[in-house]
This record gives sequence, structure tokens and C-alpha cells, in this order.
Amino acid sequence: MSENKKLSARITDLKKYTKWDMPAKSGKALAGKALDSWLDDKEQAAHINAVERGIGYLLKKHELGHGAFSAWITSTGRSPRSVQESIKAAQLMIDLTGANARRVAHLPVRKINVLASLPPAIVDDMYEDGLLDDAESIDQKDLREIVNLRKQVEKQQALRDKAEDKLAAQL
Repeated sequence: MSENKKLSARITDLKKYTKWDMPAKSGKALAGKALDSWLDDKEQAAHINAVERGIGYLLKKHELGHGAFSAWITSTGRSPRSVQESIKAAQLMIDLTGANARRVAHLPVRKINVLASLPPAIVDDMYEDGLLDDAESIDQKDLREIVNLRKQVEKQQALRDKAEDKLAAQL
């Protein structure tokens, strides 16, 4: 039996007893455009799922309080980093303006996580300035560079504001 047939048979078996949505139809593994479409759907569902989990984690955090929440994460065997990334993505979605939340909702979760490293008001500003108009087509590495540059701009602005305040206080 070929490897492809073995894989198809195993996928069909898994589909029967897990009730998972497996990449198979009529006892055969998907291929070509059907498989591409199935994978695209799964990628979209995965990023939605991450943000939804983050919203759930935010609710649990408010329910338990910070110290108890950390203990709860540990007791459940969840990855604190993964939980925190989901929370940051969810918080970004919650805090963005409606139009920009809709735009970010179409991004893969990795890109949402890159944007979530910025305050939501800055992400809103970046959309308003047109810097993120092509966020869907921007390579993740390039998006990270854009975000890092914006962080540097914000840091420089904060330093300039602090210097101006100090100068004004001396006058």
C-alpha cells in the first residue's frame, strides 16, 4: 500500500472516531485546490480561535484576580506565554476602533501578535496614516520592522516631551 493510501486510510479512521474536521472526503484525502482551501479555512479558524481564547482568558483573569490567575494557568498546564499572547491579541481587538478591529480581524494571528506589541491607539493611528493599509500582504518580518520603527518613534517622542517639560520647568 502506498504512503498516500495509508495516510488517506488513517485520516478516514481518525475522522470517524474523533469527529474532527479532517482533510478527507468520501474516504479519500483531499488534494490540490480542495486541500488548499481546507488549509486556508483552518488557518483562518486558528487565528480566530486564538483571539477568542484570549477573550476567555481575560474574563478568567478578571474572575480570579492577577495572582490567582497565574496560579490557575500553572495548574492547568497551559503555557503562560501562549496565554499572554492570546490575551494581548484579544485586548488589541477589544481596544481598537470598530473599522480597524474589522481590518485586523482578517490578519493571521502572528501578525495580530506583532501589532499587539503596540498600544491600540498607535495601531489605530497607523491605520489612519495609511501605514497598515496593506497589512494583509505585508510580509510578517516587514510588519515587525514597521512596528519596531514606530516603537522607536514613540520612544523618541516621549524623550522629547520629557526634555521639553524639563526645559519649561527651568524657565
